[in-house]
Amino acid sequence: RVCEDHGERWALGYALYVLAYEAQAGGDPGRARDLLRRGLGIAHAFHDLLGAVLAVELLALITVVEGDPAEAALLQGAASRMWPSVGLPLFGSAYY
Repeated sequence: RVCEDHGERWALGYALYVLAYEAQAGGDPGRARDLLRRGLGIAHAFHDLLGAVLAVELLALITVVEGDPAEAALLQGAASRMWPSVGLPLFGSAYY
């Protein structure tokens, strides 16, 4: 809400990612997906590849949890192609 009140869209994209992560962890993948879609729109508007790849990876996790491993693999494959443009996948962390 703070970002929206001040017209700050770039930071809002990352805030939406964090809220989506929390929604997924809290068992609400539908809300998480909606938040990520909004965040992806913002990342696209700013040509923010890091914001986009983070969102796509989380979308892949949500998609597999929802029972669509083929779609999740497609999303994860897209994310893996994006990571070299911004740095190490998951900033060098191990995959979950």
